[in-house]
Amino acid sequence: MKAKPILVWLLAGALVFSAFPAMAAENLVVNGSFEAPVVTQASKWDAFAVGTAGLEWAAEWVGGSDTYQGHTRPEPALVELHKGIWTPYDGAQYTELDSDWTGPVNGYNGEPASVKISQTLATCAGGKYEIAYAFSPRPAHADNVLKVYWNGSEIISHSLSGVGKSNTSWNTNSFIVTATGSATTVAFAEGGAADGLGMLLDGVSVTQTNTCDVPPSGEIISPTDGEVVVGTLNLAATYADDDPGIVQWAVRKGTCAVGQGTVMGNVDGFSDEYSWDGSTFGASADVSEWEVGEYCFIFNPKEEADETDIRLTVEFSIAEPTKAWILDNSGVEGKGILTAPGLQKTFNPNSQAAENAGKKK
Repeated sequence: MKAKPILVWLLAGALVFSAFPAMAAENLVVNGSFEAPVVTQASKWDAFAVGTAGLEWAAEWVGGSDTYQGHTRPEPALVELHKGIWTPYDGAQYTELDSDWTGPVNGYNGEPASVKISQTLATCAGGKYEIAYAFSPRPAHADNVLKVYWNGSEIISHSLSGVGKSNTSWNTNSFIVTATGSATTVAFAEGGAADGLGMLLDGVSVTQTNTCDVPPSGEIISPTDGEVVVGTLNLAATYADDDPGIVQWAVRKGTCAVGQGTVMGNVDGFSDEYSWDGSTFGASADVSEWEVGEYCFIFNPKEEADETDIRLTVEFSIAEPTKAWILDNSGVEGKGILTAPGLQKTFNPNSQAAENAGKKK
């Protein structure tokens, strides 16, 4: 019997179908060939509960009743593995997606045991990932349906018959999907009748085909949060981005809000001097005559139109100059002027003390 047509849904990302390639990049899927746990039963198959060492796959029951012939379906779901019944695609084992409630020890067959198995992978927004896998209809069984999911959405469905076959007949498929966040779940499920017999799966891999964009990051180095600035204001910040552009910056009196209270910067009609090489920012100002009070430094590197800008702020205060600062900036020499306890009080810069300091009478 010919395979039923393959139905494809084009969802969030473009799907590109290709031959099943050899994977050079790191496979994000663990135990994608279902080599663990090792089947040791004489029946050459077994069913393993989620959480069994080495299994790595999460699983949930899909479809069918939770009772069968007086038995209750166990939780969590079991993943069925075969070893030595039919030929695997890769390694020595594979999984059957219409599983079993207890494994080969029970005395009943045909229970509704279809499962969806999944792994949650570390991804990045905008990352392109190739999902590749091999699937075979169960020999001599007509109703085998494989459904593939990415980030919770069904991407593709395969329907195959194993009637007339005495061994596995492996098909391969791969396609490219796009991640939207830092964690994405890939899943495979049996979509046929839940009767304990269904599609076989092997050789699962998910590999990244591009490089994640590094999100921009920045840090204001100076002033520090809550710092009290006297005399000279030093502004310093760093920025990391793969394609840095221009920067907007401002110092505002009493607020960090846009367009309010600006006293320095390159916005709101100001054009103060600053240095910027795309990664390091610097500016300074003599604030000895600025109004005492609270201020805010805003550092705002600009991104491209399709990217989000970062806007960093730090609040600080400006205090009146101290005697020590006035003496030092007047050129008065003297060891320990800046740290002398008696010179740390504020001082009127218009007085004659600066002129006469250090002079002998």
